[in-house]
Amino acid sequence: MINTVYKGDDTRAFENTFITINLENPLGYVVSKAIFVCGCIQKPFKNPVFPLGINLDSQETAKLNYTNVCYLVVFDENGLQKTCNGTLTFLAQNGVLGQNDRTCC
Repeated sequence: MINTVYKGDDTRAFENTFITINLENPLGYVVSKAIFVCGCIQKPFKNPVFPLGINLDSQETAKLNYTNVCYLVVFDENGLQKTCNGTLTFLAQNGVLGQNDRTCC
C-alpha cells in the first residue's frame, strides 16, 4: 500500500514523523551529509543521525506531484556522493482547504 499525503498539510502535525529512513552501514562509514530528494524538494542534513526522520511542511507538500518518487543521496567524509539503492513512493492528493480557507468565521 502506498501512503498518501494531502497538499497543504504539514506532516509534523500531531507530533508525526512522515518518513523514517534507516541506512545500512555495517562498516560504520562516516556520513557527512545526506540529501532527501523528492521531485523539486531537497532537504539537506549535515552529519545525519540514522534513523533519519523526514517531514514536509505545508509549502513543500503543496509542491508535490500526484505520484512522488524520492531518493536519499549521501556523502562520505571526503564529500563524495553516493545515491542510495531503493526509492520511496507516495501519493499527494489535492488538499481540502485552500490557503485562504484556513481561517474560521
